[in-house]
Amino acid sequence: EPILRVTAPLPEAQLVESRLLNLVHFQTSIASKAVRCVLAAPGKLLVDFGMRRAHGSEAALYAARASYLAGFAGTSNVLAFPRFGVPVFGTMAHSFIEAHDTEGAAFEHFMDAHSGSIVLLIDTYDTEAAAHRVVELARRRTDKKIASVRLDSGDLDALSRRVRAIFDAAGLRDIGIFASGGLDELAVAKLLAARAPIDGF
Repeated sequence: EPILRVTAPLPEAQLVESRLLNLVHFQTSIASKAVRCVLAAPGKLLVDFGMRRAHGSEAALYAARASYLAGFAGTSNVLAFPRFGVPVFGTMAHSFIEAHDTEGAAFEHFMDAHSGSIVLLIDTYDTEAAAHRVVELARRRTDKKIASVRLDSGDLDALSRRVRAIFDAAGLRDIGIFASGGLDELAVAKLLAARAPIDGF
C-alpha cells in the first residue's frame, strides 16, 4: 500500500492529483499481480511480456518496472533497460516465423542474428514437429546454443510434457521450456501443481 504525500496549495495539488493517482495505482496493481506470480512460482524465471496488452507505451514501460520491482527477472520491453535498468529478455515472434517460407528457415535466421541466450518459439504451426526441428538444429548448429523454447498457446501442460520427452530422448535435457500467453498467478500455480516441466513463465 504505497503512500504518496503531495504538499501544495489545493488548486495546484488538484492539478496533479489524477495523474499521480493514475501512475501510482497502475504500477501498484501490476506489482501486486507480479508478486502473486512470484509467490506462486518460487525459483522460476518470470519475465514481463505485457507490452502489447498495456494501455499505451508509457503504461507498458511502468508495468515492466513494477513487475521487476516485485521480483520478476526482467521484461521484453527494451526501453525498460536504459530507463530503469530492468534486464531485457526476448524470443522470436509468430510474425517472424510466418514471414519465412519455412519454420526451419526462421529458426536458422534467428540463430544467425542472435548471440547469447537463444529462445525459439515452437508453437506457430505444429509444436511437436517444431520440437523435432529444434533437436536437429541443436545437433547440427554447434556454433550456437539453444537455451530454451517457448510455448505460447494450447494446452501448456500437455505440450510441455511432449516437448520435454522429445528433448530428453535426444539427450537435450539442458534445453529449457518457457511458457507465455495469458498466464496469471492462478494458471502458473496450476501448471506447477501438475508438475508441468516448465522452467519459466
